[in-house]
This record gives sequence, C-alpha cells and structure tokens, in this order.
Amino acid sequence: MLLLASLFSRQLHVTDVRSADDLDLIDLSRARGLSVTCDVSVFTLFADRLPGGVGADLGVADVAAMWSRLPAIDCFAIGRLPAQAAQLAGVADVEPAALGYQVVLPLLYTAVAEGRLKSTDIVERLCTAPRRIFGLPEQPDTYVEIHQDRVAHLPRASDDAKWFPALLAQPVRCVVHRVVMRGTTLFLDGTFYGKAPAGRDLGNVLRTMSSGPSGKHFAQKPSVAAALGIQTTEPAAAPAAPPAEEPASPLREAPQAPADAAAAGALSPRADQAAPAPAVGRSLPIARLADVLARHGNHNPFYMKHVLSVRQFSRDDLHLLFAAAHEMRTAVQRDGMVPLLAGRVMASVFYEPSSRTSSSLQAAMLRLGGQVIASTSETSSVAKGETLEDSVRTFGSYVDVISLRHPQPGSVQGAAHFANVPIINAGDGIGEHPTQAMLDTFTIREELGTVNGLVITMVGDLKNGRTVHSLARVLAQYNNVTLHYVSPASLAMPASVKRDVGLRSPNVTQTEHAELTDDILAATDVLYVTRVQRERFDTLEEYEAVKGAFVIDNSVMRKCKRNMVVMHPLPRVGEIAPEVDTDQRAAYFRQMQYGMFVRMALLALILCREF
Repeated sequence: MLLLASLFSRQLHVTDVRSADDLDLIDLSRARGLSVTCDVSVFTLFADRLPGGVGADLGVADVAAMWSRLPAIDCFAIGRLPAQAAQLAGVADVEPAALGYQVVLPLLYTAVAEGRLKSTDIVERLCTAPRRIFGLPEQPDTYVEIHQDRVAHLPRASDDAKWFPALLAQPVRCVVHRVVMRGTTLFLDGTFYGKAPAGRDLGNVLRTMSSGPSGKHFAQKPSVAAALGIQTTEPAAAPAAPPAEEPASPLREAPQAPADAAAAGALSPRADQAAPAPAVGRSLPIARLADVLARHGNHNPFYMKHVLSVRQFSRDDLHLLFAAAHEMRTAVQRDGMVPLLAGRVMASVFYEPSSRTSSSLQAAMLRLGGQVIASTSETSSVAKGETLEDSVRTFGSYVDVISLRHPQPGSVQGAAHFANVPIINAGDGIGEHPTQAMLDTFTIREELGTVNGLVITMVGDLKNGRTVHSLARVLAQYNNVTLHYVSPASLAMPASVKRDVGLRSPNVTQTEHAELTDDILAATDVLYVTRVQRERFDTLEEYEAVKGAFVIDNSVMRKCKRNMVVMHPLPRVGEIAPEVDTDQRAAYFRQMQYGMFVRMALLALILCREF
C-alpha cells in the first residue's frame, strides 16, 4: 500500500496499527516524503492489561514499544480490538459495536496521571488530528466535560467489564460528566438522554485527506458544513490559515472550584499541560435548566415549598437539585449570574451569628438577579420584644422568600405556620440544617463521584451539631453507606437521629466510637469534622473538658486513603490544623463554594415552577 501511494502520489491513512515495526515503517515513509497518516486503537496501548494471551493473539506483541513510538501516532481510535478481544474471550450477550467507548477516556487519563501522556496529546489525537486529516468541520456547541482526577468506577454488569476485567481490578482516572452534541445534552452523570442516533454519515462529502500533522490546512467544503447543518461564509476555495492560537477544545475539564496552588497533588494537571479551552460561546443556560427539569418529568417538588427538614425530600428530589446546581456552577463560571429571579426579594433573617450560610444565601440570590434585605436580632424589632411569628408575618409582606436562622430547635418549623411565603431553614439551634446537608451531599458527589458504598466518619460534637443530624438523614437514602460516629461519650449522636437513619434505610451501617483509630481512618472515604460548640455548653468547664478531643493534622492524614476527602461545615476552632489546608484531600473550602451553587439551585426551584 505504501508503495502504491508513493507511485501514484496519493495520500494514505493506515488504520488500526498494532505493531511497533509498522509504526517504524510509516515513520520512515514520511521521512521520504510520503503523505501517510495512521491511527492506533487506545486498547492496543493497554493490551498488556487484557486477560492472558489475548493481546498477543490480537497482534500486539510489545505494548512498551508502542508507547515509545507515540510521536508516530496521528490519531487514537476505538477500532476493532474490543470486539475481537470479546470474541476471543468467549464473551457473549454484548453489543460488539458499542464496546470500549465508555472506558477510552478513563484509560487515557490514567496514562496522564502516570505521566505517559499529556491532556493536549489526547485532544490532538482524538479530535484535532482526525478533523484535519479527514476534513471534518468543527461542530459548534459540541464538547465533553470531564472530572479528570476522579476515580472511575465501572459497574461489574457492564459490557466493558466482561471483556476487559482488569478495569475492575486496577483503578482508572477520569469520569465523564456531560456529553453535548450541537447544543443537546446526550449524556449526563451516567445517564444517556439521546432518543435517536445523533451522528451523521459524511462519507459522501469528505474531501481529500491532508497529509497529516505536517500537512496543509484546508477550508471545509460547504457540502460538509451543510451535512452538519452548519452555516459558513468562507469561500470554498480559500485555504484557511494556520490558527494563531490553540482552537477551542471539545474535551474539557468539568467546572471545578479553585484550589490553593500549594494543594496540587500528583494527579493534578501539570504546568506543562495546556489548560482546556472553553467551549464555543453559549447563551445563558436557562434552556439547560429546563432540560434538567424535563429529565425529571417536569415535576418540581421544591416549588413554593418551605424547606424545613431533609426528611421532606426524596433522593430523586435531591438529584434534581444537584443537577440544577451543576448548571448554576457552569453559568456562574461563564457569565457570573443567571437572571432567573429578577424582581424577586429574599429576607435574610438571622438570630444567630453566621458567615457562610448567610453570605452564600445572599450571594445566591444576587447571582440569580434577585435582591436581599437582611435583618438580625440586634437590628429588628425583636430587640423590642417582637415575637418570631410577628417578625415572619412582617417580612412575608415584603419579600418572596425568607431564609431564617434561630437558636431554638423547632422554631423555624413553628414560624412556617405563620408565613405566607416559603421559608428556608438556615439552622434551628441543635435541630437541623437542611441546606448544609444538601451542599455536603453535593460536595461528596462532586469530589468522589458517588455516595453509594462510601464509609463516612463523623467526628466531634455530634450531639449539638445540627449539620451532622441532617447529613446522616440524607445519607440514609443511599445504598450500602457506613456511618462511623466518633465523639466523646457526652457528645454522642442523639438516639433520635440514629433511629431515623435506621428506619429510612436498613442497608446503612451505624457504629459508635470513642476514639478515631487507625483502622477507621484507613477505611474512611469522607472524614466529616465538626467543632465543639462553645455556645451549646452551660459552663466553660464542660467545654474545656472536651474541646480538644480530636484534632486532624498531617500525622492523622498520613493514615488516610489517597482518594478521600476531609469536610467541615466551618467555622473551625482548632479541630483541623492549618497545615492540612494544603492537602489536596482537604475539601472544606471547596465545600463552601459548592454551597452557593446548591443554594442558587434551591432558590430557583422554590420560586420558579419551570424555566
């Protein structure tokens, strides 16, 4: 084939190359002036992980030699290897044409984590080079969002686990968050939403191939653009000049909260890796919020409802909230706000001190285009003896929603009986703190990918900590969760909370401990630390006796998993040493930012029946 291409001066693309000798021959041909390009199946580069002998049977003799010739590889592909490997392994009841697609990115980003690839290598070989070689037009509003460093968990029942069982035994990195094609979300957090095939056959309109990485850049022909429904004003004959800068990448990191530069770990993108470029500019994502609601049956369980306890909402309700929070995060990072609540007003009524809850609720309302009036016990008529019920009636006359914090357990629920607008419980003494539990669960999902099957250790003042009371009740809605309660005996988790958890889910394991042992730390996926609350004690002596019972520092972190997170509702008063802040597993500052996105979603769902 190479000889014929040379004799007739034709461009040639060689597909599914599986040997280092073939790559050497292709490279030699290029050196002699032939226009030849090639692709290699991603699974060829990982054939050493296939069941014994399968890689060799498929013609892959030396995986290390293939990696050493990476510069000679123009494109990455799926290829026929997955289907052939499944056939050799005797795997039945799978769709051969669909094998490999869901695991190719985790494999490639595992290679990034191992230092064998860069993110730019993946974008070049999966997108840029194929588009250049085959003359494919750039598709607007088409991209993939990923969580690059999150561990991917492949379901044991999946087709790919049947022919490539090593994916179950060896952790791989990168979870695909969203796939968007021409502005339509086809895949989101493990669920496919496309109702019909979204691809299009371009076989009859493809132009002559370019000569590969060093070849000329050609303008797309109008026939190709028309096949994809893309309008273009470029002349058909005019060659496009080489781009002055890196084009927008259709493969990009899902939005992440900013992290301290000192906290960068081994799996964080290195300085020599180009940051993924943003996707093609989009309009404000209100339509995407409508899509989120449509995927949940156009049923909004939050609309004009009080938010008093996590027990009001099902797991499906929370997943609607989290999906909306994803969209809020994307919108804020792109545009700064989503003007859904223009003309609406929230009253922020706090009878206890607050930094994060008060500020994030106010910021959430402002970023949604709304306005806020704030009141405290010192600035309101409560100082004159006004009752909570009368205060709620007053604020309800002026605003559309009230966020209320009060030191008395059950007070917010009582006040809701007198309110004519929705009330959000922002904390009622040692009772509940539902929005904190919502953002905590969202944080766990964002950081670790799932809640199911996790070991969550709650440490500190579990008796007076309203955050852990609400969080334990939410976690009871997930499968096979283990909850370790670690506290002094005098600050143990209330029996009422443990009873609620047990009634909501018999699959949740609850254990109590007086010490944070090495065994507990080694098994923990989420270490949720709470402060001992001075304001909840009758005497200073009682507080001093327990305030330093548990301190998380670097010596404790060394006993924990690499892939775990430390969370804290904040403020902290010594229970987490500042030295832990630079550990990439310290999620408590990212947790704060997640809180604003969740509260934006909650306010939008409360005040908007639809988007």
